[in-house]
Amino acid sequence: MLPTAKTQAKPALADMTVLVYGQTKIGKSTFCSQADGALFLATEPGLNALEVYQVPIQSWEDLLNASAEVTEGKHPFKTVIIDTIDNAYKFCTDYITRLKRSSSTPSTTPTSSARITSSGSARSSTSRTSATARATPWSTTNSSGC
Repeated sequence: MLPTAKTQAKPALADMTVLVYGQTKIGKSTFCSQADGALFLATEPGLNALEVYQVPIQSWEDLLNASAEVTEGKHPFKTVIIDTIDNAYKFCTDYITRLKRSSSTPSTTPTSSARITSSGSARSSTSRTSATARATPWSTTNSSGC
């Protein structure tokens, strides 16, 4: 179980997954906007001061649809920024809650279940997070961040 060799360093930012965490309005989105081929999946308004490519995300379904389109790879983007990841986490938990409520209600039509795993960030009134990842196709089990 313990490693026998050191892991190799990843010298290129494009090979990394990064989480940018900090106080509100400290410049996380501005920092991420400078990434090569940046696309924002914006879970809240707030990018008005930046000239960026952005997709408004208002639900977990929106995020899944945008992620599927990114995964297809038919676009010029190299970096995907989820701004903010804590809102994406909330969308996920709301989605799961709706699924559980609908599956506990008797129905005449078959229902399907979904297994969604997610890791969230601590949320406070003074801190927000932006997560980004390379926009090349990735595994559906990969947790992505900047």
